[in-house]
Amino acid sequence: MYFAELEDAEEAKVFVVNGEFHWASGNGNGKRPGILQNLPDGPIRKTANPRSILVVEDNLDGVHSLVLLLRDMGHEVDYAINGYAALDMALRLRPDIVLLDLNLPGLSGFDVCKRIKANPALKKTRVIALTAYTQDEYRQRATAMGCEQYLVKPVDPRELEKLLSEVE
Repeated sequence: MYFAELEDAEEAKVFVVNGEFHWASGNGNGKRPGILQNLPDGPIRKTANPRSILVVEDNLDGVHSLVLLLRDMGHEVDYAINGYAALDMALRLRPDIVLLDLNLPGLSGFDVCKRIKANPALKKTRVIALTAYTQDEYRQRATAMGCEQYLVKPVDPRELEKLLSEVE
């Protein structure tokens, strides 16, 4: 799952209503534990800087959740579930950003990144690794292949929102 785990799942939740993500606090004191302390109840804010994003992730639950969240933020989002499809879609869509899982079946995320970065048609596309790998060697390898940023799952939706607004 892409949402950061909460200290007490009964006190703060992320949920979907009519296709929109909402934050809610159930403890009644207005304070949220962990990462959700400063978020208001209600829908997630729409971004002032919408991007075209390609999400590459082989976990179907994860990719669908992330796509819904990003669309709710106001981004134009497509997804691929393997590296070969990701390359094809990147060439057709020319997204601003690729959110890329590194552990993909067949063609790895490392190879996908390397090929995106080597293609002149995709020179404006930014690649952000979104992975479960926490080891420094994976971070260094992803950077060497061309990843501009490296996020470890689960990612805080606020951190992702901030990062996407800053990517040029």
